[in-house]
Amino acid sequence: MIQLKSFNKLFSRSGFISKLISLTLLLGIITSLSYTELTIVHAEESYAVHETSFSEIIQVGDWIAVFIFPPIEGLWVKCNASRSSDFRVSFSTNEVQAGRRCSIIYMQPKTEGIYNLLLSFYSSNEWNGTVGVYTLNYDFYGKNKQSSLTPQGYFIELRTIKMKPNNNQTANYRIIISIIAQNISLSAAGLFNIKFPAPISMVFFALIGASIAYVNAFFVIDSYFRSKTEEISKTRWVLIILLIVVSLYVLYYIYQVIIE
Repeated sequence: MIQLKSFNKLFSRSGFISKLISLTLLLGIITSLSYTELTIVHAEESYAVHETSFSEIIQVGDWIAVFIFPPIEGLWVKCNASRSSDFRVSFSTNEVQAGRRCSIIYMQPKTEGIYNLLLSFYSSNEWNGTVGVYTLNYDFYGKNKQSSLTPQGYFIELRTIKMKPNNNQTANYRIIISIIAQNISLSAAGLFNIKFPAPISMVFFALIGASIAYVNAFFVIDSYFRSKTEEISKTRWVLIILLIVVSLYVLYYIYQVIIE
């Protein structure tokens, strides 16, 4: 009887061990299946990659802009400079431009140098891209470029991009823009190269100019008619000429402050 109980205990322990081994094998099979499924999901999320690269020369302080129609997904933006340079980058995946929804990327170099602007996004639809620059110096980019006047200054269109995915499948698009930022000196621009301020600043400048011109015109006309009835001293005419010269200098100073 004692031998039978010992045998039953031994049999029970052996059954427990066999069950533990079976459970361990089952967990290993489940782990293997889960790993296989994860690999398949990762493979399904890989997309075809299309890369476009080009370079643009812009003026320091101008804003280069990239408009993508219609809006795209997963926009990623990065800017690298060839050396320690100061720049600003901003972007939005869904904005309204000229009454159309689009994604917008802006970049402004604040010092001379070479900047690499990297854009990455996903799309399953046909999309169009426009690359342009906002500037106050129209002549820097040549007179053959398509341009329009905006509250931010002139917008100069530099190039267009058009992509169409195969069979409307989602693809990863990468745009690499090598931006060469240059400073333009007065001598290089020419003596008569005038940069006009933005429209709002231009209105402010025109109001000040009109006020100063009115004051100068009043003294000139008043002195002229007085000279018909009485003798006007040379000192008065000298002061009027000096007033006109000072007024021109003040206008020039205000103009320089507005356009910077």
